[in-house]
Amino acid sequence: MPSISTSIALIGLALAVVYIALQWHLRATQDPREPPVIETTLPYITPALGLSKHTYFADLRKRYGKLPISTLRLPGQRIYVINDPQLISVVQRQYKILSFQSVEDRMSHKMFNFTPITKQLQKREADAWRTGPAHVPSPAHAQFKPLAPGKDLDDMNRIMLKSLEESMDDWVPPGSQSRRTHLFEWVKEVLVVPTTNGVYGSENLYRDPVARKKYWFVLAPIKSCTMLTHTRSFFDGIPTMIKGGGFLVKDSVAAIEFLSSTWAKGLQNGGHKKHSRFIQKLYEYYTERDFPIQDMSQLITGSAVAVLGNTLPTAFWLVIHLYSDRKVFEACREEIMAQVVHSKDAGGNPVRTVDITALKVACPLFHSAFREVLRLEAVGTGIRGVEEDHMLDGKYLLRKDALIFMPLVSQHLDHERWGADAEEYCYDRFADKTRPRVSNVSFRSFGGGTTLCPGRHFATTELLAFAAMLLLRFDILPKSGQWVVPTSLNAEMTTNMPAPDFDVDVEIRRRSDDEGLKWVWRLSESEHAAMLGDQDEHGNEKA
Repeated sequence: MPSISTSIALIGLALAVVYIALQWHLRATQDPREPPVIETTLPYITPALGLSKHTYFADLRKRYGKLPISTLRLPGQRIYVINDPQLISVVQRQYKILSFQSVEDRMSHKMFNFTPITKQLQKREADAWRTGPAHVPSPAHAQFKPLAPGKDLDDMNRIMLKSLEESMDDWVPPGSQSRRTHLFEWVKEVLVVPTTNGVYGSENLYRDPVARKKYWFVLAPIKSCTMLTHTRSFFDGIPTMIKGGGFLVKDSVAAIEFLSSTWAKGLQNGGHKKHSRFIQKLYEYYTERDFPIQDMSQLITGSAVAVLGNTLPTAFWLVIHLYSDRKVFEACREEIMAQVVHSKDAGGNPVRTVDITALKVACPLFHSAFREVLRLEAVGTGIRGVEEDHMLDGKYLLRKDALIFMPLVSQHLDHERWGADAEEYCYDRFADKTRPRVSNVSFRSFGGGTTLCPGRHFATTELLAFAAMLLLRFDILPKSGQWVVPTSLNAEMTTNMPAPDFDVDVEIRRRSDDEGLKWVWRLSESEHAAMLGDQDEHGNEKA
């Protein structure tokens, strides 16, 4: 019987053999034309562990300097990490070969219990788009046309604004001058119904508290689903825990089934006509392509993740940055006050009218403060799937079935692009004409090119309106007496706009100068799209 020392030596030898074999395999299967491989200390294992941290890409940038593009090798999966804005522009122009559509479809398969016919229909639509004319929108964008600037979007915005206006007097309980609350929980509470009223219309199922509670169970597993999608070849071999083809917990599956069944009942027998134009168009898109009603309802259930998943945390970060610095608060409030129209009603009572459209085009500091929140707090990653072998920019071989990651932190926190204060909140950064102009693709909170978030105009209108309502009518004070801006270090790498690591206890007070005022909030015709990024401001960069 071998001694302990002999056993240890044999184990060490075996590990050494495995390590050498993995290193050999990695190098033997890596084409020299591919981007350089990094994170090979433990081949395949080191990057798999690193991807569990949302700071991973920032850490890589520090460790490997200014590599414009690099390769991470995971078990069965290549990931090309791009930091260089010029290469990102090249990726964006190759939007069919380097596609987001395939990634989105695979993620939906992880989340939902689709019938085989729906998966076939998704593939058919994606293939038709990929081989069709350049001007044809992707399936994802074809479904979201009502969210583009125009009458449909204006109608959605007005419904949302009316809901916010009607709820505003209850933000502090009637008969009271203040309320104490947890800020993030309060923001979610006051925004969920107005947001979904605007998007879904008069038949919005999220007016029901039961449906709202179910939604949080749907949201919880998204990060896991996304990670499974990112590393598809490796994880496809792992048996799913439950029915549905996805890595979901029991409560999440039950929530999806409840919400999708509720949607299905509401859409049948012409019920879709009672919903918003957004839902009507989705219904028409899916029925014209023969999607089963239950799968269609699951996809509509998933739309709430896009509607609420980033809007609510963005609202929290915007509020805390506006109120935690008195200079920011006063500058933005003064700018908004300049747009308030003073009048009196028939009874001689004072009326204050605010046109939200004016806030988007005539309040550069306020809009800059909003954009700076998007730049500083977003931690997401732009993702593409490589549909065929491709030479990127004539220099780098990208292998079929690999994934491309374009981390926001590499773009948004880079000192060369944004200056020495890149990691600080500077509310006037986007309004300061003395600052050097940053390249178009370096501000990517809403994505870029053909993958620009279709809901960005609606979200911006709502967030600016919500913040303006607060600034004009309420003071928010930290319960502790001193503001502490939370961290978001616990955010998953797949999160775009993270929730805070901890909530902030605050007191929300009615302003003394608000007494006896009637407020009217309106939206004039949307002649201007909100200035959300350089691509919106200075033309469309095919991406």
